[in-house]
Amino acid sequence: RYYVDCAFIGIFTLELILHFIVSVNKRAYVMGKFFWIELLSVLPFYLALIPQSYTNQNTRDLFDALRILRVLKLSRLVQQIDVIKNAIFLSLEALLILGLGLLILVILSASLMYLLERGDWDRESKEWMIYARDVYGENVLQPSRYQTIADSM
Repeated sequence: RYYVDCAFIGIFTLELILHFIVSVNKRAYVMGKFFWIELLSVLPFYLALIPQSYTNQNTRDLFDALRILRVLKLSRLVQQIDVIKNAIFLSLEALLILGLGLLILVILSASLMYLLERGDWDRESKEWMIYARDVYGENVLQPSRYQTIADSM
């Protein structure tokens, strides 16, 4: 987990530095909200590298809590999320029909499995028991192969 955190912090730091280098108006970039979001999201990692004797625990906890600001970097995707929301809203009727079709398919397949795998519930062993023929041709109760949905797949 630590190495993954280091890799992401490295990427975020590189992004912060590159944005600063390529910005035309560096003062406007530093005063902008995205600079501060990016800075406050990588700052706790670098402050954690400072020995504990130089900082108190409350300050370290505060900066660790600021790591949540990385989520705010997703606000750049708001326009793309609006496009997806509008596409879902426009196709809502088709999605409802698809969902209804899937629900009917699930009910039909469950009913078919119930009809094909008839059996009795054994209260002692707590299993579904089915009648099957043994090697002598007699009907005997055996545990069903389909005890759970996961076993049936």
